[in-house]
Amino acid sequence: MSEARQYGELATQLVTESRRCAQSDTLIKYNDALARAIIREQRDLEKAAEDRALRAQHMEPPPALYIIQTAINRNKRCLLAYHAHRVDRLRDLYWSVCNALPYVLSNQDIRSQVSQTTPPVTYWAEHSVYSWRM
Repeated sequence: MSEARQYGELATQLVTESRRCAQSDTLIKYNDALARAIIREQRDLEKAAEDRALRAQHMEPPPALYIIQTAINRNKRCLLAYHAHRVDRLRDLYWSVCNALPYVLSNQDIRSQVSQTTPPVTYWAEHSVYSWRM
């Protein structure tokens, strides 16, 4: 038996997680499972919206369609806010040490603020390459 959830509940969890990171001045591991669950919910909502729109082709759109569209837009905003916060935090940490990648990788204070995963390191390495090209 599946658990009933409200539209956008998963996106709210993601934003709450991001808010906690901002308050504690850390960056925890990327929540891939939750981000993928939100994307799956997006696909389901888009299919439901399309079905309702097809059923009401020559009539006024049903109120349920507006609710679904609102949930879709909210999920998108929450995902974008989550990713924007993570990128901003990584960029701020990186530039706080004057674009010095070896120092970032060896400094335990900075490494402790970022979960021990490779995406931040990869991001910093790529950002370093692009910043030198400018």
